Amino acid sequence: IVAPDLLGHGLSSAPSDKNFYRFSQMLEYICLVFDLFVPQGRKCIVIGHNYGSALAAALARGRPSSVSLIVLASCGGPSPLVPHSKNENALNSYVTRFLNPFISCGCLSRELLYTPRGKHYPVVSSDETGLSSTPKYVVEYTSQGQVWPEGDLPFHRRITIPSLLLYGMKDNCVSFVEMCEMEKTIPRAFLELIPGAGHELMTDCAEEVCHAIHRFIRRWKHNI
Repeated sequence: IVAPDLLGHGLSSAPSDKNFYRFSQMLEYICLVFDLFVPQGRKCIVIGHNYGSALAAALARGRPSSVSLIVLASCGGPSPLVPHSKNENALNSYVTRFLNPFISCGCLSRELLYTPRGKHYPVVSSDETGLSSTPKYVVEYTSQGQVWPEGDLPFHRRITIPSLLLYGMKDNCVSFVEMCEMEKTIPRAFLELIPGAGHELMTDCAEEVCHAIHRFIRRWKHNI
């Protein structure tokens, strides 16, 4: 098991140059770590959560012969990444809460909730959780570095390996509608719901998440 800390987080270094935190640069770091631990001809399973799920999806597409299964937790919909816009995010959250009941019953189309700009993942600072010592500039640069126009619907449609999508039903950052859209887009995607979990479902319901991943691996063990 290899669990790298993203640049600026955990035990990784935290340079003060914002260019280091661009999505393309982050992906390059992840690919370097991947190639170091996964030699040519070896298969592995890639797991990503939140922003890490976008990196995991890009890695799976970039290393198709080495990634046999992928798990995307709290990944959102098949939309490009865009920098943070506080006003737009606040408006979208209110609109989403209002329209979700109508979309669930089929009265409205789920496409109403997608902006032409794309999606943005929340970057949590130590002030909000008290669990990490992530510098504030790292949070800001990581948030602004989320630029990935290639990560659109056609990109995700070309992910052909079995994909497990995990979603906490109490998630206030990613909507159920977005997860359903991702399941519909990736050809062999399977959405599993964790009723008691929020956005941080790995810590909210660790045992349920582990069981879900274990079932998924057992089902597709012939791919590994």
